[in-house]
Amino acid sequence: VCGLLLWTAWVRAAPGLPPDPNNAALLYYQAMLACPEPDAATAKLLHKVLGGAEPNESVKRYVSQCRYAFRLAEAAVKIPQCDWGIAYSLGSQLPVGLWTGQRRLAIALSAEAHIHASAGDYRTALTRCLLMQHIASHGGQYGLSVEGVAYRTTEHVLGKMPPDAQTLAWLKSELASTP
Repeated sequence: VCGLLLWTAWVRAAPGLPPDPNNAALLYYQAMLACPEPDAATAKLLHKVLGGAEPNESVKRYVSQCRYAFRLAEAAVKIPQCDWGIAYSLGSQLPVGLWTGQRRLAIALSAEAHIHASAGDYRTALTRCLLMQHIASHGGQYGLSVEGVAYRTTEHVLGKMPPDAQTLAWLKSELASTP
């Protein structure tokens, strides 16, 4: 109890929060850690959704558990500096955990895009696709898996979307500004 009171007093007395990280990779790492590993049944359902199946309640529940991870990824894409901290002098192998974390985050974002597309909210779904594109661009050669998920999801959303010149013009403009 005393420790909690001291901590509370310190937080109130602190002049302000320290600055946010100035390296997108740090926020991506955090996003990957914040995106939970789905259980086996949900993982199968997520892969079915990637293939075009409608998201069910289990998928929606999983995506809701990833909301903080999505916020971290959204913050990361706004930072131009992105150093993954890979010791290239030791070899250019990407740590397996990083690759699986990127893929898990992309799959969760794709599932959310599918959920929005199913609800008729195509612009939000496409925004998630663009977020995946930004993540892929920050990942360099290691972002190819994320980029593939982004492309397939964009194709799915555009395939479901009724003709809408305004949304297509917006998407064209956004794609032009995406690295």
